[in-house]
Amino acid sequence: IAVCPLGEGSGAPQVRDLTDRRTVHGRWERAGDICGQERLQLVLGGGGRWLAAVLPSGVRVWDVRSGEQLPDLPDTGVRYAAFSKEGKFLAIADGKEIRLWRLGAGSVVFRHSLNNQHLGGLAWDPTRPVLRYLEAGTVHTLDVATAVTSAWQDRPADKVLISPDGRTLATARRTGDTYRFELRDTNDGRLLRTLPLTPQRVPRDPSRQGLPEYGLPHLAFTPDGKALAYGVTAPWYEASP
Repeated sequence: IAVCPLGEGSGAPQVRDLTDRRTVHGRWERAGDICGQERLQLVLGGGGRWLAAVLPSGVRVWDVRSGEQLPDLPDTGVRYAAFSKEGKFLAIADGKEIRLWRLGAGSVVFRHSLNNQHLGGLAWDPTRPVLRYLEAGTVHTLDVATAVTSAWQDRPADKVLISPDGRTLATARRTGDTYRFELRDTNDGRLLRTLPLTPQRVPRDPSRQGLPEYGLPHLAFTPDGKALAYGVTAPWYEASP
């Protein structure tokens, strides 16, 4: 449980482990500017793994196990916040939309406009990747399975292209001094093929070696989607054929 001491402006939040009946210590104990703020909410999630303080200026998040603070979420005017079951995502709602943050990465993976709806609550389904919110006498359901997929990667690809028929995704990702080109099924993300490496480009100037940091990958499907051309170039970099 996370609480604020009695009295206005009475210091930092406190976290208690109800199983062991002990105080849990962390960097939130240094946040003496939190308790006493207007519309403050303290939210625990992920089985007690995460703590969020919803403030008018934004949202602060801490890892309860390590006691460390994560980067602040800049969202203002938040009215409701809820962690996913595993605690990897934090759903927040203000007066305009619902946003889904991936913790640690600091990125929004899902947005849903409220279109002048007035929320009365926000919660995760405990058994599947579904968000629910109450509006007047109606419970609305949002399927966020594609946003919380385990196939999500921390590092974005350097180049992506979808085939004309929409069935294949071509990606290029830099690895060391070259690029790795892959083809994936857009239906389930399954790897179809890793393409052969492009030939090492040899500079015309013998004093310059290797692919420069600003090399650019290129992808192009034929109109029927049956063939893919790919390669790497470097602007202002003369290479032999």
